[in-house]
Amino acid sequence: MEVNKYRSKALLLSFLSTAIVLSACSGSNGSADTGQGKASKAETGSNAISDAKGTNAEPLGKYDPPIEVSFIRNLSDVVENNVLGVLKGETFEDNRWTRLYKDQLGINIKNKWVVKGNDTSEQYLQKLNVTLASGDLPDVITVNATQLKQLADSGQIEDMTALYQQYASPLTKEILSQEGSSPFDAATIDGKLMAIPQVDSSLERAMFIWIRTDWLQKLGLQPPKTMADVQAISKTFAENDPDGNGKKDTFGLGATKDLWGGAMGLEGFMAGYKAYPRMWVADASGKLVYGGVQPEIKKALQALQTMFKNGELDQEFGIKDGGKVSEQIAAGKIGMEYGEQWNSIWPLQLNRNNDPKAQWRAYPIVSESGETPKVPLKFSTTKFFAVKKGVKHPEAVIKMFNLHLEKNFGKTAEFDKYYAPPEAESVWRPFSGTAGSRKEKRGGVPSH
Repeated sequence: MEVNKYRSKALLLSFLSTAIVLSACSGSNGSADTGQGKASKAETGSNAISDAKGTNAEPLGKYDPPIEVSFIRNLSDVVENNVLGVLKGETFEDNRWTRLYKDQLGINIKNKWVVKGNDTSEQYLQKLNVTLASGDLPDVITVNATQLKQLADSGQIEDMTALYQQYASPLTKEILSQEGSSPFDAATIDGKLMAIPQVDSSLERAMFIWIRTDWLQKLGLQPPKTMADVQAISKTFAENDPDGNGKKDTFGLGATKDLWGGAMGLEGFMAGYKAYPRMWVADASGKLVYGGVQPEIKKALQALQTMFKNGELDQEFGIKDGGKVSEQIAAGKIGMEYGEQWNSIWPLQLNRNNDPKAQWRAYPIVSESGETPKVPLKFSTTKFFAVKKGVKHPEAVIKMFNLHLEKNFGKTAEFDKYYAPPEAESVWRPFSGTAGSRKEKRGGVPSH
């Protein structure tokens, strides 16, 4: 998806080199409690603690003799062209991470199959569905919540409850708990942890109003405190020639044909009217109802209709995706949009590239009354690493998690080598300008 073009680059080396991609958690509870408790062998049946010959019980212990762990993978164009193209002597199958797993853990990575394209491409999804239906699973498979339930119900995957408690390092437990217990709750079926969640931050998906402050200053406007202010700013941006070219060719608010999303989406606008179109919410009586059919939606849509009729929205926004709208932002034709914290990198930096005088700032979303609105946050953990039933070393995937996090943020971290190496600086440049400057520990691995 276009809005993810630059966000995803921050984890490209991880996509290239590991079968495990860990995402950041912004939470700060610091607890290592996954909600699973300390399961015993009796609680988890035959799959309690792996005691196979050659297993080193330490979280980063090496297998001797070495073992092989198979995965199924996708190779995106971005990784193939922008990463493999700058990392000399490294390939998708043989690179610094596969060598690290081999040298430090005694784990040889084998790709059962690789499909070119991203993990939402039709070709990848078709091949994944065939794999799931056939039962010919790799040792470790990445699945969504529905697929996880299906595999668990059919008895095709291992119970990881006790294994996680024994083999996960303190650092892994700390980082994977920073989103709270929800990711592990989502991976728990009938009281058993059936996969290791790929934890992603929900907090970082909060919406802001991004506004061109140079236009605010030029037109004598103040930042918004209410939705009426948002509408007034939008109207002024559309009608008072903020770019100074003598033409009525600017728009107050940018939006895409998809309506929702991390950039140029309308979730934040809707929340200003207490409307939550894509979420289940509690009504006045505490009953759970779908936000998309509540009365507040109508009021928000009426406000958008008025803005559309006034020419504050592009009359063709209904056929333009994020890429097309970002071109309008780059050209200096849009003065306001709703988006997540990374929008300063894309699409707003495109505007700055063309016009260094353009100034953008993120403001908190506002409500009709001026009171702080409830910010819509979606549960962001959507992928889970399940282990095929009967594999000799089901704990191996946990050790890979441990090493991945250790080499990025542990006591023996080599961040510049394993996260953003100098020779790949151009790939990460949109984020920082210099490789390795994103060393801050934001609850774990920097988010994408």
